[in-house]
Amino acid sequence: MSSNEAIFGVWGSLQIALSGWGYAPFHIVAHISCLIVFAIIFNKLQSGNQSDSQRLLTLLCLIEILYCAAQIIRVLVDVNIIPMNLVSQYISSAASTGLFSVLLWVLFHFSIFDLKAKKLVPNNFKFNFITAIPMLINVILLSTSPIHGLYLNLRGSTMTFGRLINLKIIADLLYPLTGALLVISKRRLMTRYERENMSVVSFLAIFLMCFAPLQLFNWKFPFLCYVILITSIVIYMNYADSLVSLDPVTRIPNRNAVLLHLFERLKSGVDLDKLYVFLVDVEDLWDINDRYGRAEGDRALKIVTDGLNKFRENEHKCYISRYASCEFIIIADINNRNERDLFIEHIRNYIINSAMHARAKYIIHVNIGWSHYEQFSRSETVLGLIEEADHMMNENKEQKKFDDLWQSSFHDEN
Repeated sequence: MSSNEAIFGVWGSLQIALSGWGYAPFHIVAHISCLIVFAIIFNKLQSGNQSDSQRLLTLLCLIEILYCAAQIIRVLVDVNIIPMNLVSQYISSAASTGLFSVLLWVLFHFSIFDLKAKKLVPNNFKFNFITAIPMLINVILLSTSPIHGLYLNLRGSTMTFGRLINLKIIADLLYPLTGALLVISKRRLMTRYERENMSVVSFLAIFLMCFAPLQLFNWKFPFLCYVILITSIVIYMNYADSLVSLDPVTRIPNRNAVLLHLFERLKSGVDLDKLYVFLVDVEDLWDINDRYGRAEGDRALKIVTDGLNKFRENEHKCYISRYASCEFIIIADINNRNERDLFIEHIRNYIINSAMHARAKYIIHVNIGWSHYEQFSRSETVLGLIEEADHMMNENKEQKKFDDLWQSSFHDEN
């Protein structure tokens, strides 16, 4: 017997063996494939020190693995490979539908993670608990179905869906829809990178809203499995991209992102005569690290970021990023010198107020240099603009040292 005949013989035997399984092979193969993908992503997420977003994505991946396993068991029970009885039907159905509710709740919180990090939506126990109420009600009603039969109706030796199961599905699908609406409502307060993420969240919400109901009408094709797989891969790709484009401490664009943004702005040629680049240096950061520890130094950076974000929200639309360890870059359109000077003064005030509001033990001083786009000079390039701002910032530092030295010698003489 040739190798080809042996392969076709095994395949034919497998087809005969699976012929009595009905629709089960489609579901089982799909969910095993998804389970393997989720397991690979879960393993990748275990490496290194985990950030808050990484922990949330790890939790989401773990729930997806459990959901796929529960779905495989539910299908095996449904086609009587695992002996079908009231207990196996109830446990497998309750586990899979309950885990789906939990999965969408975690997915909702992951989709609005950046909004919570920027304090555009609450990030506390009260908010998390209130948003969890629909999910908790669903899980409680599923686990107590033998008593009331509202979600899973147990009669004799068979089980059917209860009369309120459609309300459970609506409550579940409200999570991705609410996440998309929240992100869209905060669109004007986002950077270009964050607005791109918004479109992804909205797409995933529509994707789930359209395909999830199809699973109810046709259990023979694993719609939900493929939807969850695509959603998770897109989320993981977005997360991986954020590692390259977002600063992990301040959750604003990093050096790579601002260089790309500035390059695209220069390439566009739009209103370049108004283009200003401001370099903000946190002068006290090293002293804060030495006196209070690196954790407090990170907190100081977050305080500066909060002040810059409030300035952007309340006064001047601009692009904010962290450029280096203690330096931030702001890109803004400025009409004249007076507006530029007010811009710098207000930035200082917002950072001081942010430190006071956070009840910091120290005053945060910043040194600000700026550059203006000028054609036919070195400041017409990306690096040229940043170098010009850095040069002015260093001049400001030298001038400040000279002023301090002069005042010190003046007091000594008197």
